[in-house]
Amino acid sequence: MSAHQEPLSSDDGRRAMLQSIVALVLAVFGAKACSIMRFDEKSRELVFEAVAGEGEDTLVGRRIPASTGIAGWSLASEEPISIDDVLSHPRFDREVAEQTGYVPTKLTVFPLLYGEESLGVLSVLDAGATAHFFVSATACTPLAYQWFFNCLILTNETNCALVIASVDPTNSGNYFVIASASGGSTTSAVATLTVNLIPPGITGVAANVDGSFNLNLFGTPGYTYILEATTNLFPPGNWLSVATNTLGTNGVWQFTDTSATNFPQQFYRLKLAP
Repeated sequence: MSAHQEPLSSDDGRRAMLQSIVALVLAVFGAKACSIMRFDEKSRELVFEAVAGEGEDTLVGRRIPASTGIAGWSLASEEPISIDDVLSHPRFDREVAEQTGYVPTKLTVFPLLYGEESLGVLSVLDAGATAHFFVSATACTPLAYQWFFNCLILTNETNCALVIASVDPTNSGNYFVIASASGGSTTSAVATLTVNLIPPGITGVAANVDGSFNLNLFGTPGYTYILEATTNLFPPGNWLSVATNTLGTNGVWQFTDTSATNFPQQFYRLKLAP
């Protein structure tokens, strides 16, 4: 991502591109919904510009006050915010959520920045797909079940079905279940769950008055990423490491590049550490 960008013009091509972005984010995060809201400075409202998943047929064009909820908080603070239990968070506006037709339990919001201007927010609702495992067994006496993950007992998982909500890469591995009755027991075949990493990305670059840049970055929680920069995109390119960080549970990273003051322009990329 370049630290010097031009805002997108407001046309059909722009709208189509925004729609493709939310559709991609929806798929990558395994979310229930994803949206981009534009900040209307005159009315002080957030306007739904593109929506994928829940609400995609009804929300585009709808407006909400920019001062409300988690989205408004992220817009004002210019910081990404990730909350695992929004229903109990004091800043969550349930009334506004109900008006959109979908009330999430998890929410991540990224501010969309251009220089010192907040253009809007990108919201990801209930990220993380759900994995379902099911076994069928018959016996003359009542059956008991015990699920295992990578040969370790899964505590309290003693039903014929195993449900893993909001899966992440730590859930990748082999699952099986032992079904037992008074006459004996049997072990199921092994089922392998593969969870792909979230591709790293940069959601915003904002210039400071001293010439440094603030960057909002994201990736898979618990994994280490390298932020690299170059002043020239022409081959062969000389990408230098600027910073390395292991992401926390919310998967977001805010970084200020003070070295940017030494260059007339700077391009950035984020990649997974080897």
